[in-house]
This record gives sequence, structure tokens and C-alpha cells, in this order.
Amino acid sequence: MIIIKCSFLFADAKVNIITSDVDIKVGNEQLLLCKAGKEADINWQKDGEDIEEDRHVVEKVDETSSKLILKNVDLTDSGTYTCHCDYETHVDDSSIKIYVYEDLNFGETKTYHEFLVNQTVHVPCVVTGKPDVEINWYRDGHLVSNDGSGHLTVLPNRNLQITNIRKSDHGTFTCVANIKDRSAIKKELDISVVVNVPPTVMIRSEQTNVHAGPDINVTIICLVSGNPKPTIIWTPPSTSDSSRYIYNSDKSELIIPAVARSDFGEYVCTASNKLGEDSAAFILDVSERPSVILSQEEMAVQLGKSVSVSCNATGHPSPTIEWLNHEGKKIEGSDSELNIKNLKTTDGGVYSCKANNKAGSTTKDFKLITSPAVPVYFTVSPGPTSAYIDLHAPLVDGGSPISKFVIQWRKQPQDEWSQIAIPSSDPLVVTSLAPYTEYYVRFAAKNKHFIGGLSAEKKIRTQARRKCP
Repeated sequence: MIIIKCSFLFADAKVNIITSDVDIKVGNEQLLLCKAGKEADINWQKDGEDIEEDRHVVEKVDETSSKLILKNVDLTDSGTYTCHCDYETHVDDSSIKIYVYEDLNFGETKTYHEFLVNQTVHVPCVVTGKPDVEINWYRDGHLVSNDGSGHLTVLPNRNLQITNIRKSDHGTFTCVANIKDRSAIKKELDISVVVNVPPTVMIRSEQTNVHAGPDINVTIICLVSGNPKPTIIWTPPSTSDSSRYIYNSDKSELIIPAVARSDFGEYVCTASNKLGEDSAAFILDVSERPSVILSQEEMAVQLGKSVSVSCNATGHPSPTIEWLNHEGKKIEGSDSELNIKNLKTTDGGVYSCKANNKAGSTTKDFKLITSPAVPVYFTVSPGPTSAYIDLHAPLVDGGSPISKFVIQWRKQPQDEWSQIAIPSSDPLVVTSLAPYTEYYVRFAAKNKHFIGGLSAEKKIRTQARRKCP
């Protein structure tokens, strides 16, 4: 026995034992700290007997506490440890129960089992550990118990029995072992159960109707089950070009890009594994949406000339054709050919050839570009050395956005014109003019291909330059 004499006295002392854990694995070391609270003689006992000092160590920490170090513990070290404190006026103690266990071990328990559907099978879980070990089975977080149906049964030897194993039993079962009466001391082992099943094939719909077109894709999904994983083979219609078809990694999805009329027909999905094969069919019905081809997609034509553009359309059934102007209105008298004579500025813009059938409609645009309009509604405001042009109304651009304005100016009618090209996004201003001088100013708009007609000349006088007082 080791007696520790404390040198300080405290009132209202209370004995406490402090340790990090009461569950100790065989072979480990554990510290128990006793805090007496005031001067006392302190000694340690296990189950009412003095501590074996040849195996464990008792040491004084300070005047009010003592520690017990349990070294290389074995199962016999389980029990109740008591710290006795003999104060000057009374005796007090505190006890703590220590549990020593041999670690749980699943040994060579198999974690993978493969069974044929409809068999009755056993899934073992062999665990060692001391003291006694309890075993429970879980599936998807739920305790497996004998539910009375006899399908899942936990046998007396704690093995799991599955009667008439089915496809839904495929998955992971968890064997959970713990030291008896010590639920905190536990280990888990996931055990995979694989159920081999002959293939079954299902296609969600047996038939679908689609419109052919470059932007139309069809995905046929073949829902296949079975184990081992079945191999999938597709048999498309003989009229189709199967070389352009796209499959996912396991071929359960067939994608037909840019569906054409020739893709119509029966598609058969066949799945097979070592247990057999199964198949299902899908019928694809294809209507051909119109396809439009224009003889010209863009033309730049001078004012007064004529324009002729043809529109050819194919599809199933045969489509009707109409032309729409740049306001979206139908051009009366036009069929597959658009004709415009004596071209005007307002004729510039986008025209659309629209082909229709019951499968849908397709529109293709033709862009006609001509000269921008002549500026009419504007003012020219002079400064001392500059002139500003202000447009009062937007100009007809001739079918292409106005990119620049060309401004010209001169002092006398007989003089040569000076000019500058200004981006349409910038202010229309002429600089570096002479103060208090007459000028003639005119300008024109420019688009992608043409410079429009020049405006009427405007006569201005720049302002006099102000003198400093």
C-alpha cells in the first residue's frame, strides 16, 4: 500500500476520480487521477483489495491528488477502483468501474458472397473478442430481425439466412459486433451480397413520333437488369445509317442524332449474360420537317436594279412556301421565288422564306443590302471653330447598319470639298474651322457596302472667337 500525506486543509472537500475512458483495451495503459480536495491520507483499492504495486503504479501528484497508472492491462484488471481519502475529521471515497476488453476481430469473415436467385443461403459473421461478444445484422441502417415471413432469419449461431434470395436482396449487409453490455465498444463489417439474375429488358415506350431535322435527336433507353451485368446489342432498321448512332458506355442508351426519314423503323434491344437473354422492341415513326435552301443568302444591290432569289424546300409531306418581308408580313404573289424590281432604299433588309407542313415549319433568311437613305431632317450648329450635325430622325440603313458618316465642307462653291469619315457611334462634328467664316456643309451615310446619297448643302457661319477682357 502507498499512503500519500497531503499538507493543506480545505473545507467542504469532495473526492473525484478523473480518467479519459472507462473502457480499456487489453495491453493498453490508463491513468486514473484522484482529487481529494483537502489534506488527507490517500490510498487506492480494486474491488476492496489493495492495488498490486508490482503491476501498477501509484504516485502522488501534489498535496491534494494522487494518480494510479494501470499498465499493460489484462482482463483481470476489470473491476471497481476506489480512491480512499482519510481526512482529519472524516473518511470519504470515490469509486469508478473499469472495463477491460480484448479487441473485436472479424478474422477471415468473407466480405463478398455471390448467390443464384431463388436459393436459400447463409451469410456468416465470425467475431472474436472478450468478454462475450454480441452480434446484430443491419440492412440500410435498419436492424434485421426475424419478421415472421422467414425470408430474413438470424440463426442461433448469429449467421444470416436468406430464404429464396431475390434480386432486391442484392446489396450490403452490415454485421455489427460489440462487447456484451458495452454498446460503445463495437465494430462493423460490411458484407456484399450479389444476386445473379437472368437479364430482363424493358423500353419505356414502344413507339414515338418525331419530326426529322438537323436539330432533332432521339434517345432510346433500354432498361436492363440482371447479374452478372448483361451485354447489350442493338438491332436498328435496315434502312438506317447506324454508323452515325451514339451509345453510352454500357449501350443502354441509343442516341439518333439529326433524325432523318430513313431512321424510321423497329429498334431491338437485346441483353444477355451467362444465365440467358431477353429483348424488347421500339418503333420510331419519323415525319420530315421542311428543309430550305436559298439560291442566295445575301446580296448587295444598287438602287434601281432588280433582285431575284429562289427558295427550294423538301420535306414529308411536301411543304408549302411563302416569303415574308422584313416586317414579318407575307409578300403577296410570291411563291418559291422572290422578285423585287426597281430597288429602293426601303427594300433593304431581311426577307424570310418559310416552308410549312404538318411536321412543322422551317424559315431561312435572305439579306438584301442597298444604299442608305439620303439625310433630310437635320440641323448644323456652328461654334467658333467647329460645326455640329444633329439628325432629327433615324436614317433608313438600306438593310445593313450604318457604320460611318462622311461629312464634307468648303468655304466657296468653287472650292474643293474637304471631308472626314466619322464612326456612327461618335458625335457628328467638324473641327479646325476658321472663326467667323462662311462654310457649306453636307454629309452622307455609309453601311457595309454602299455610301448613300449626299444631303442638301447647309450654309453656316462659324461664331466669332471671344476676346478676353
